[in-house]
Amino acid sequence: MMDKNGLDLGFYNSSFVCFPLPKQAVGNSYTHELSLGTLSFSSMTEVPYGLYARLALISMTNLAFRSKESVITSFTLYSLLSGLRYLKPTGKQLERFAHQLENWSSTLISLRYEEESRMSIQNLLLVDSADFRLEKDLDDNMHVYLSLTEKGKDFLQKASFPMPLDALQKITHAFDFDTLAWLISSIYQVSKKDEPRLIAWPHLCNQFHITPNNFPRFKTSFGKSLFRVQQSFYPGAKIYRVPEGIIVDKSPLLTQERKSNVLMLPSL
Repeated sequence: MMDKNGLDLGFYNSSFVCFPLPKQAVGNSYTHELSLGTLSFSSMTEVPYGLYARLALISMTNLAFRSKESVITSFTLYSLLSGLRYLKPTGKQLERFAHQLENWSSTLISLRYEEESRMSIQNLLLVDSADFRLEKDLDDNMHVYLSLTEKGKDFLQKASFPMPLDALQKITHAFDFDTLAWLISSIYQVSKKDEPRLIAWPHLCNQFHITPNNFPRFKTSFGKSLFRVQQSFYPGAKIYRVPEGIIVDKSPLLTQERKSNVLMLPSL
């Protein structure tokens, strides 16, 4: 999919900006609590984690926008990953991508957050686990068969925002991915209110699941990551680091597609 400027777009779910996915393996359960909500995962295999869990989520979200019905769809892993601008995926990359797709297929998401003075609760599987499978064809190409659940498809369509695919092949760490997603979604939110916003360090630490003991290290790492993604992918972003946190000012939107449909959770 492309925006009005011909930029290739993928879509990422805003819930996982508010509650970033784990960066490393955490086993089969995971909970992230914020003042206004909680995200929990329960998996029959492993909770999705790392960069390839995020790429797999973009692939499934793109599928949600393309498909009119939740039917079983077959893709080669190679075509899915190359569609995210990985032009020549290696065998190791395909293996990691397949592993995270499989993790998503067996993971129950429980999301609770305050919305318009009431508590919104969602419990859903994104993928119909009964339909999911990985198979090799006669040419040794790995195919993935999956269908999104109705609730999963609705969740992905209604709570996602566009990200430029040309950035994905240049991002090698989940932390930089989360920083870019945070930056894009924060600027979307500021564009609606038409005024700068200060995002305090304690809030950022809470959002990125950082303990107080790790705050000094996070402050340095996040500052460096924010500089990298701004310089490489979003030079027009107007952000300023101050002692209290990060000021996000109104900036040119990186992508124009679906601007009015972006759903922002209160804690963003």
